[in-house]
Amino acid sequence: ELYDPACVAPALQGADAVVTCFFIDCFEDVVMCLEKLYSLLKPGGLWINVGPLEYHGSQCSPTLTNILTLAQEMGFRFMNSPTWSVHELPYFNRPDSLKNFHIQEAALSIAVRA
Repeated sequence: ELYDPACVAPALQGADAVVTCFFIDCFEDVVMCLEKLYSLLKPGGLWINVGPLEYHGSQCSPTLTNILTLAQEMGFRFMNSPTWSVHELPYFNRPDSLKNFHIQEAALSIAVRA
C-alpha cells in the first residue's frame, strides 16, 4: 500500500532496491508514487521499473518522458542511457490459455536514488 505510509513495513524503509513491474500506470498521482518510491530507498538504492503506460481509466496520463523527468527532478539518476529502453513482452490475457496473449510494449529503466 503506497497510499498509506502506515501500511509500509518499517523493514522496507531504507531498502537496497525496489522493483516496480506493470505498476506506474496504475496510479492517478504519479508524483506521489515517485515520492514514495524515493522515500523507500536508502541513498544509493536502486529503482528498477518495467511496464507499459496504459493508464486504465486514469484522469492523468503522463508520458514516459514526463515520468522520467519528474524522477530526475526528485533525485533519481538513471543508469541506462538513454534513460529507458522499450521491449516487446508477451502479455497473457487469460491464465488458462497460453495461446491468448498479445505483445505489449514495456519500458525498462534503472535508477539510483541520490
